[in-house]
Amino acid sequence: MKIILLLPILFVSFAYHAQVYELPATMKNAKYEDVLSYVQEQINTEKKWTKKKVSLSLFLSKWYTRDWEFDQANNIIKSIPRSKIRSNKLEGDYFLIKATLFQGEQKKAAYFYQRSIHQFENERNRKGILNANIAYAEFRRGNGQYELGLAILEQVEQALKKNPSDYLMMKVANRRAAILNEKTLLNESIESSRLCIQLAKKTNDIYYEAISYKELGACYRSMSYNNHAMLDSSRLNYQLSEKRFRDIGLIKEAIQAKEVWITTDINNSDHKSVINGYKEIENEIKSNRLNYPLKDIYLKISSIYLAIEDYENAFKYKELYSQENERSIYEKKESELKKVKGEFVALILQSENDKIKQDNKLKQSALKEEQKRSSRYIIVVIVLVILLTTVIVLLSRNRKLTNHLTVQNKEKDFLIQEVHHRVKNNLQFVKSILLLQSTKQGQKDEQILNDISRRIDAMSLVHEMLYTNNESNQIFVKNYLEKLIQHSDELFSSKKKVKINLEVADIQLPIEKMVSIGIICSELLTNSIKHAFHEVENPEFTIQLKIEQNSCVFSVNDNGSIKNQEKQSEGLGMQLIDIFSRQLKGDYVLTKKNGYYYNLKFNI
Repeated sequence: MKIILLLPILFVSFAYHAQVYELPATMKNAKYEDVLSYVQEQINTEKKWTKKKVSLSLFLSKWYTRDWEFDQANNIIKSIPRSKIRSNKLEGDYFLIKATLFQGEQKKAAYFYQRSIHQFENERNRKGILNANIAYAEFRRGNGQYELGLAILEQVEQALKKNPSDYLMMKVANRRAAILNEKTLLNESIESSRLCIQLAKKTNDIYYEAISYKELGACYRSMSYNNHAMLDSSRLNYQLSEKRFRDIGLIKEAIQAKEVWITTDINNSDHKSVINGYKEIENEIKSNRLNYPLKDIYLKISSIYLAIEDYENAFKYKELYSQENERSIYEKKESELKKVKGEFVALILQSENDKIKQDNKLKQSALKEEQKRSSRYIIVVIVLVILLTTVIVLLSRNRKLTNHLTVQNKEKDFLIQEVHHRVKNNLQFVKSILLLQSTKQGQKDEQILNDISRRIDAMSLVHEMLYTNNESNQIFVKNYLEKLIQHSDELFSSKKKVKINLEVADIQLPIEKMVSIGIICSELLTNSIKHAFHEVENPEFTIQLKIEQNSCVFSVNDNGSIKNQEKQSEGLGMQLIDIFSRQLKGDYVLTKKNGYYYNLKFNI
C-alpha cells in the first residue's frame, strides 16, 4: 500500500521533464528491428557515456522487453555505469526498467517500482511519476491485487484531468481494461479497450492499438459461450491485433494473437484449419529462429490429432513435444547454470574488487599516515632550521655584543687604570710638594708634612697596585700590606730593627676597604715605631687578617711600652683610625695591655 501514500504528490504542479530517449516522429511506428538498428547506430556514435548515450541505452533496454528479450535488456542495463545514470538524473527510468525485468520476483519488482516513483518525485518529473504508477498498477494486476491496481489508475486519471495527456490516458485505459477483464467486468473492459484504441489512433500509436485489439479479443472470447457472434468478434479482434503487431515487427506478439484466434476454428469443428494454422506458426518460428515456446505448439497439434484419432501424427508431435521440452529444460538449466556461474564469477570479482578496495583503502590510509608523518618531519625540520637560524643570529648578535662590550670594558679598564695612574701621579706630585715644603719649615711642621706624605703613600699605593693589576677594583691584601711596610719611611729610619709579623689570609678586597685598612695599618705602625719601642730591645709588630664565616677579622698589635703611647691616644692618627674603622662598618677594639692591640671585625 506504500504507493497509495506516494500518489497524492501527483496532484502537485510539476515542471514537465523529459524522460528517457523518445523516438523521432518518423520512427514512431517503424518495425521493431529497424528501431533496434537505428538506436544502436545512435549509441555507437557516442564514444563516452554522455547523457545521450545513457538515455539511448535505457531506451534500447526497454525496447527489448517489448519482444520478450529480457536477457538482452538486462545485459544493456548492466553495461551502463550507475554513476552516469545518477549524474544524468535518469535513475527513475533505470529503476522502472529494472522492475520490468524482475516480474517473476515480486518483492524485487515492487521494490524497484517504488524506487522509481520515489526517484521521479525527487526529480519532480510528472510524466515519469505517472508512467511509473501505470506500470505499478499493471504489476498489481499480475499479482491479483485488482482493487489496488484500479485505485492507482484512478488517482493517475485524476491527475491527468489537471494536465491532460492523450498518451498517458491511453495507457491508463489499456491497463484498466486488462484489470476489468480479470474481474470479469467484461462490458466495462470492452469500453476501456475501445477508448484506448480511439486514443491510440489519435496519437498514431500502433503498439497500444494492437494490445487493445488483443484485449478486446479476450473479452469477446470470454462472452462467446454458445454465442457465435461473440466468437466471431473475438476472432476478428485477434486477427486485427496480429496484423497491427506484424506492422511494427513484433512477430512473437503477432504469433501469440494468431495462436489464440486459430483455436476459435476448433469450435467450428474445423480441425484441419487449426492444424494448418499451427503448422504455419511452427514454420515461422523455425524460419525466423524465434525465441518462442515451440513445444506448446507441438503439444496442441498432438492434442488435435489425438482428438480426430490420427494416432500416428499425434504420437509424432507428442515425440516432437518431448524433444522440444527436453531441449527447453536443458536450455533452461544451461541458462540457470550460466546465470549461477555468472553470479559466482560476479561474486568472486566483487570479493576481489572489495579486497582491492580494502587494500587500496589501507594503502591510502598508510599513504596518508606517511604523508602526515612526512609533514610532521618537514615541520620539525623547518622548526629546527628556524631555531638553528635564530640561534645562529642570536649567537652572532651576542658575539658582536660581547666584542663590543669587551672593547668597552677594555676601554673602561684602560680609563680606570689611567685614572688610578693619574691619581697616583697626582698624589705623588702632592707628596713632592709637601716634601719640598717640609725642607723650608720647622721640625714640627716637617713632621706634620711627613705624616701627610705617609698617608698619601698609603692611598697612592692602592692606586698603583690597581694600575698594575688586571683586576680593576680588587687588590690582594697580603701583597698590599707587604708593599706598604716596604715603603714605610719610619720603618727604615728607626734606630732599632723592628720585626714585622705578617699573618694575612690571601684574599682580595675592593679599593675602598683596602684604603681604609692601609691607613689604619700605616697609622698603627707609625704610632708604634714613634712611641712604643724606645724601651724595648726586640720590638715586634704583628699584623693579622683572617676570615671567619662571612666576616673579616683584622688585628694589629705590638710589644711596645704603653706609657709612651698614651700620649698619642687623642692625636690625629687615632682619629683617622676611628674614622676608617667606622667607614668599614665594623666593630673595633683598642687596648693597651701588654702592648698596643687593635682588633677590627667587618663584613666582606
